[in-house]
Amino acid sequence: MATGLIGNINAYDSNVETWTSYQERLEQYFMVNDIDNERKVAGLLTLLCEKT
Repeated sequence: MATGLIGNINAYDSNVETWTSYQERLEQYFMVNDIDNERKVAGLLTLLCEKT
């Protein structure tokens, strides 16, 4: 049975927080959701957005 993820992470916005702060929150999100190293890069790429 598949389970949902705990919490959520918005796309990175340098106007809202520093990269260091975002990185720390992202690592905690990956840890609590048991996301393995092979999937972390794909997860991060989906959370980055282009500046407009």
